[in-house]
Amino acid sequence: VRYRADALFDTSKGAYLYPNPEPKSYILEDASFDPLAYILKKAHQKGLAVQAWVVVFNATPREQSYIQQNYIYNNHKDWITYNFNGSQMNIDRQSGYFIDPGIPEVQEYLLNILGNLAGGYPELDGIHLDYIRYPESDLGFHPVSLARYNEYCQNQEEITYNEWRIMQVTNFVENAYFQLKEINPTLQLTAAVVPDIAEANVDYAQDLPECNVGLFPGGGGTQRLPRLIGYPAFELILKGKMLPAAKALELGIIDRLIPADQDLLAAAKAFLAEIQSGRADLKRPVQDFSQVDAIAEMAKQGILKATKGREIPGPMLALDSMHRGVKLSLEEGLELEKENFVKVILSNQAKGSINTFFIKGMTDKPKSMMTKGFVPKAINKAAVLGFGTMGRGIVIDILRNTKIPVIVKDVPEALEPGKAFLRKILGGMAEKKRLKESVEDLMARLTATSD
Repeated sequence: VRYRADALFDTSKGAYLYPNPEPKSYILEDASFDPLAYILKKAHQKGLAVQAWVVVFNATPREQSYIQQNYIYNNHKDWITYNFNGSQMNIDRQSGYFIDPGIPEVQEYLLNILGNLAGGYPELDGIHLDYIRYPESDLGFHPVSLARYNEYCQNQEEITYNEWRIMQVTNFVENAYFQLKEINPTLQLTAAVVPDIAEANVDYAQDLPECNVGLFPGGGGTQRLPRLIGYPAFELILKGKMLPAAKALELGIIDRLIPADQDLLAAAKAFLAEIQSGRADLKRPVQDFSQVDAIAEMAKQGILKATKGREIPGPMLALDSMHRGVKLSLEEGLELEKENFVKVILSNQAKGSINTFFIKGMTDKPKSMMTKGFVPKAINKAAVLGFGTMGRGIVIDILRNTKIPVIVKDVPEALEPGKAFLRKILGGMAEKKRLKESVEDLMARLTATSD
């Protein structure tokens, strides 16, 4: 419904709260036609859900004739991202111009676009974000973003610029999620992501936090990596950082890079022959760990800052494995790592993180989460603590999808606004024939209390 800063929906519907200046798409021959309203009506008649596809940071098409008509190109050309050389991006290798996520006005503008869409179409089932990323690793260096990055490093903490880029994308998704849930608690928010974890992180600044499941490298990683590259291993392991291949080569993690246009197998055989003959320059320096106590203490304080003072087993025992392990022989260090890894994997925190990781991929098919022969107990009543944005959405889902009564608890002043909000949302669903029961019947199963 939004291809390149244009609209395949009626932007006037949600403009009362969220302005959207973008014009109807050039592909529409009849500007009065509302494709989204049409597909919603047809799909819902057949029981199909509709997610509106929204292209986010990719602001223009590639074709010059269409670029000249593009709203953002004509009105906010200064938002287009820069390369690391300080020039606005070239679209030769891209699918159009990208606007920079590191500009606050860009994020505010795009949040208004999403709010306009969700507010104007309360019957919408979901919104799917595409191009929710940077175009590539050497783009995203807009002067505004660079200035904000430098200020952040001076006043908050030192981070890499790619970590800053990741922060911009992540913050936008978080803000979009909470804004959309406030508008419509039942709305689904999904996104297109790059499937390769390292590529997503390094090239496109997409962070995939499900990679962190509360564990640490337990196959010798906490012992071999510090001995290979020294103190940088502490940060890589504790933060779960991923590196581009060139940086890994620079640090000494890998010994050789083969260009993509070369024969990998032939190059690997040639390198193996160099190793066998003793001609290969394998960098295996003896590391100086005389300052490891001080480094470990600094790392511990960094962990506690990130976890708000909680000693979470994963990072704390990973640090212990490295700190004490480098003072031992490799064999003794591996035994220490094994002991700590067992402690971590049996911890409640790791179990919870692993459980969450699998739940994320299985919630669409809840029966797949049940072991064979499992008979679930009947749920006769549901309780929800809190009647704010999230609580309201949970209550609506329970009322719509079950027959059980719901009791919700919050402070007295939150109860009436919460019930009024539920009536409004459920009323809108009833008008679109998306409820199996009347609004009154659903509300009759709700008890709101502050006791």
